[in-house]
Formats: sequence, structure tokens, C-alpha cells
Amino acid sequence: MAKVSKKWLVGVIALLIVVVAAGLVVKKKQDLAGLAKPAVRPTSVQVAKSYSGAVPVTAHYLGKADSMVTADISARITSNILAIHLREGDMVNAGQLLVELDDATLSNKVRAAGADQRASTSTLAAVESAYNTQKASFDRDEYLYQNKAISQEAYEHAKSALDLADSQVQAARERVALLAQNREAAATEQSYTRLVAPFDGIVVKRSAEPGDLAVPGKSLLSLQGLNQGYKIIVQIPQEQTRDIIAGTQALISDGKEQLEAVVTKIYPALAANSLATAEIRLDNMPFQLPPGATLGVDFILTNVQGIILPAAAVVKNTTGAFAITVTGGTAHPVPVNILGENDKQVVVSGIEAGTSVAVGQENQLMKLMDGIPVMAVVDGSEQP
Repeated sequence: MAKVSKKWLVGVIALLIVVVAAGLVVKKKQDLAGLAKPAVRPTSVQVAKSYSGAVPVTAHYLGKADSMVTADISARITSNILAIHLREGDMVNAGQLLVELDDATLSNKVRAAGADQRASTSTLAAVESAYNTQKASFDRDEYLYQNKAISQEAYEHAKSALDLADSQVQAARERVALLAQNREAAATEQSYTRLVAPFDGIVVKRSAEPGDLAVPGKSLLSLQGLNQGYKIIVQIPQEQTRDIIAGTQALISDGKEQLEAVVTKIYPALAANSLATAEIRLDNMPFQLPPGATLGVDFILTNVQGIILPAAAVVKNTTGAFAITVTGGTAHPVPVNILGENDKQVVVSGIEAGTSVAVGQENQLMKLMDGIPVMAVVDGSEQP
């Protein structure tokens, strides 16, 4: 009986401990529930003010700047290269010697043609002398025939001899003329072994070295003219030719500086890649860049009037476009209608001028849901 009473007492004590512990847990939860929730720290956001005005709507493309005058220097004959006197970046003057080819074979050809011409000239002199002798003999025989001192047969024989001498002279003269042409052609061909600059310019590419075989049509040096005008070539989709025409205003930029220009012409045929080509001519190479530089080209299609926001203040999704306005320390998404835009600004309707809007990456703006506390940052300083 004493053992049963002891067990009962232990059970009662254990039950009391559980009840007390449960009560403490409940009280702790009640105490925690009564504490004030920690304040949410406002999100710092960059803001800008909307304003009324006009923005040029542009189409952005990349263009390649080049000289108006270019040339690929290649051989007109097949021959080994003896020397190339210039490399990339070297300046050249019109008529300056650029490349020398092996002319040994052609030099022999010129000498042989000259020898043939001199021999034929000697032959011509001989047959002309023979003709003159024959002409004097014929004149005497003709006089005698007219005075009936010789027969008609003798006269006819003298005339035939004169005609033969005359034909020999004509043949010799034709051969001299032909050989002179051959020598001139050989000399011209030999001149093809010395390649000279067709204009003042700069070497932009060297494609061969001494010892290589030069063949017709294979470029050895590429030249670009200097101080003869420059052009920017821009390839655009064919449908853009309805908006981009000769006279369209354009803004050319290297990423740091910008200059204004106009489209000079649109090429009448599409390129091999089915794109249209716009050409902008300039007197000077823009931004002192080397020929071949890539530049940004923004064609101004039209000007749109409305409320202007930074491009980074507009969020676009499948439901439309909206801006995040900042008023009373909270963010409020407001739907807007885009009237026009370029890479820096957007013209909208749907908000008023003077409204503060959040500016930032689109994924950051998407997090600023309606009612979220924000801290506006203007010029690096936070404002409530």
C-alpha cells in the first residue's frame, strides 16, 4: 500500500510540472504577441520629375565610317613579289611606288621586241632604197616608152617591178608598226611590275609579303584616301526606308560625343543580306576616329509632344506600361500610354507634369508594389 501511494504521488508531481510548463509557454506567446512589430525600413529609390515637352523619336542602328575614296592594290599580271615598301598606317602620296614585282621575263621580252623593231626598221630602209632605185628606173623606161624607144612589154615589166617594190615597202612599214606596238605592249606589261599609289591616302591593310606570288585580283595593299570626304554606311530594314530617306536628320555618336548630320542617299538596291543601305557623307572623319570605326547612328523619325519621363522610369510588361510614382513616402504604380520614345526618354500620357517617378532597372521597379514605403533619392540625398 505504501508503494502505491508513492507512485501516485510521483504521478501527481509530474502532471503538475507539465501543467506549469504549458502555462509558461502560453504566457510567453502572449507576451510576444503584445510586443510592437518592428518598423519596415523604407526602400531607397532614385526619382526624377516628369515634365511637358517634345522628344525626337529615333531609330538606332550601327554604322561604319569609311573614306569616300578606297582602293585595293592588286597585280595585273602573275609574278613573284620582290618588295612591298609600306605597312599599315603608312601615309602615301599619289604616284608613290608601293610594290615591286619580278620583271626579269618581261624585261627580256621588251629587249627582244626592241631588237625585232630595230631589225624591221633596217629592212624597211633597205626596201625603201630598192623602191627608190626601181622608181628611177621606171621613170626612165616610161619616158622611153612614150617616145617609142622601148617596147610595151619592156614597159610593163618595169611597171610590175615597181609595183612589187612598192608592196615590199608597204609590208615593211606595216611590220615596223606592228613590232613598235609589240614593244610598246611589252613595255606597258613591264610597267605593271611597279604598283604605285593612285591617290594620297593611308595604308589600312597589307595582305602579302615579299616572296609571295601576286595574281590578278588578289589584294596586296588596301588604301583609303585622305581629305577627300568620308561616309557612314548604315544598313537598315527595308521597311524603314518609308521613314528614313535622303534628308532625314541623324545623330552620330561614339558613346561620348555626338554630332548632327543628314542622310545623303538611300541605295536603290538591297544588299545581299536583304537590308537597305543609308549613306551619310561628312567632310571630316567624326571624332578623329580611324577609318573603319563603328558608330552609333540615331535617325530622327519624328517629334512627339507630351509628358516626358526618363526611359528608365517606364516598366513594360504584358499588360501594358506603367510608371512608379512616389508620393507621401510610398510607391504607386500608374498605367501610362507611350506616345513615343528614344533610347533616353519616353513621351507618355496618363500622369501630370511635375510628378516624382522612380528611376531604375526594370526588375527593381517591379518590386515597388503599391503602398511600399520608399525613400526618394535626388542627386544622392535621401528625401522623405
